[in-house]
Amino acid sequence: MDITRQFDSSGEYFDWVDKVIINQHDKVKRIIEMTKRGESLSNVDFLPTRYTLDGQETHDEWPNFQLDGYGTWL
Repeated sequence: MDITRQFDSSGEYFDWVDKVIINQHDKVKRIIEMTKRGESLSNVDFLPTRYTLDGQETHDEWPNFQLDGYGTWL
């Protein structure tokens, strides 16, 4: 949407992502601390990759672990 100059739409999306990431602050902090201590991370330690429209984690039967999603933001 940014490329097509639809900034209202893209802005809403970026605001949504910002909210989701801020809501995951404690989990991110824990991941960083575990990594600093040299602890191995399991799939459940990472941030989930799917969220509801209101920014909450999904809790359905579909697996919610997908590291390549993080690369999109980096």
